[in-house]
Amino acid sequence: MNDKIIENSAHLIKIGEKTYKNLFFFPPGLEVFFALSEQYDDYYHCHDYFEIFYIACGKITHICNGIEEQLEEGDAFLLKPDDVHSFLRNKDTVCIHRDIGIGKCLMKSILEFANDGQNYNYQFPVKTHLNVNTISHYEQLFNLLNTNITQDEKLYKPKLKTIISAIVGEFFNNSTDNSNTLSPVIRRIIDHLSLQTNLRAGIPHLVKSLNYSRQYLCRLFKKHTNQTLSEYITNLRLKNAAIFLKSTNLNLTEITQQIGIESLSYFNKIFKQKYGVTPAKYRK
Repeated sequence: MNDKIIENSAHLIKIGEKTYKNLFFFPPGLEVFFALSEQYDDYYHCHDYFEIFYIACGKITHICNGIEEQLEEGDAFLLKPDDVHSFLRNKDTVCIHRDIGIGKCLMKSILEFANDGQNYNYQFPVKTHLNVNTISHYEQLFNLLNTNITQDEKLYKPKLKTIISAIVGEFFNNSTDNSNTLSPVIRRIIDHLSLQTNLRAGIPHLVKSLNYSRQYLCRLFKKHTNQTLSEYITNLRLKNAAIFLKSTNLNLTEITQQIGIESLSYFNKIFKQKYGVTPAKYRK
C-alpha cells in the first residue's frame, strides 16, 4: 500500500465495563486520511472524527453500536465520532475495505456546503451502496493521488478534499443518481452485476436469476446503454482486476478466478487493451 499515514497512535477509552480503542490517523495540517485495510480487525473501536468506509471487494460482518450486519461489496457507511464498531472477517476469504477519516471541522464545512448553509440533521450512521463503477472510479483517484503526491504536492490537499466531498455526497444525493432514469430491467441487471459473486458467474447466472431469456436481456441492454452486455461485464471484470492488483497480493491466476475469466492469456490481452500496460506492470 502507498497510503501515506504520518501518525498512528491508539488510545484506550472505557464505556461501561468495556474498553475500546480510540484511533487517530491524521497527517499534519490535513483533516483527512485514507487507507485500504484487509487485516483481521475484530476489536471494538471508535474515533474522534467522522469515518467513511466502503467494501471494495468480498464480504464482512460489521457491528456498529451493537447492531450486526452482513456487508458485501459496495456497501458503505458514514459513521459519526464515537460510534463504536468492529469488523469480523472470514479468515479464509479476501475482504478489502477502504477507510476514510474526516475531521469534524472539515465534515461540518462539507455538510454546510451541501445544504447551502442551512442546518443539517442526519441520522448517523448513514448507509448507502456504491456500484462497481463508482468504487473503481474512487480507487483510481486515490491511486493517482498516491502516485502524484511528490510531483503535485501543492494540489494534493485540494484534490483530496474534492474527492472526499464527492464521496460524502454519495450518502445524501441518491435522488440525483442518473441510474434512476434507467428502465427497471436495466437497473436490475446493473444491481445484480454490482456483486462480485454475480459478476464472476456472468450472463448464465444473470439469465437464471432475472428469469428472462439471454436474447431479450442482451438486446434490451444494448438498446438502453449503447454497449453489449458482454462488453459491460468484461469492463467490470477488468475494473475489479485493477482493484485486486493495487490492493491485494493475489497472483494473476487467483485474480482471474475471482473475476470470472478462465484464460490467463486472454486476461493479459484484454487488460493491456484497456489500461495500456500488462497486469504485472500495472501492479508496480
